[in-house]
Amino acid sequence: MTTVKHTDFARNWQDIAANLLKLGATAYGGPAIMGIMQTELQEKRQWVSKERFVEGLSLVNMLPGASAAQLSMFLGYARGGWWGGLLGGLCFVLPGFFSCLRSRWAMQPWASPPSCAARSMAWGQSS
Repeated sequence: MTTVKHTDFARNWQDIAANLLKLGATAYGGPAIMGIMQTELQEKRQWVSKERFVEGLSLVNMLPGASAAQLSMFLGYARGGWWGGLLGGLCFVLPGFFSCLRSRWAMQPWASPPSCAARSMAWGQSS
C-alpha cells in the first residue's frame, strides 16, 4: 500500500476537485458511473493502478450506501490523502445536491402551505 503525503493533496487538490465535480455534474445514477470513473480516473489519468481500483470497487460494493459517492471518496483519498477523500466526496455529491435545491426553489411558487392534518402527521400528533 502506498502512503500519501500532505504535499500530495497540496499539489493535486485542483485536479481532484475539477475531475470529480465534472463527474458529479454528469452522473446519472446507478453503477454505470463507476465505469466512467474507471475510464477517466484509472485508465486515462492513472490516479490508481488497475488492481487498486478493483480493490476500492470491491470495498465500496461491500459497504452500505451510495457506491459511486464512496468510490469518489476512495479515489480522492488515493490521489490526495484524507483531505483528498473529503474533497472528492464533496465535489461528487454537491452538483446533485444543488440540482435538487434549485428544483425545490423553482417549485416554491406552486407549493401550497400544509393543511392542519398534514402538519399534525408530520409532527406525529394525532388529530
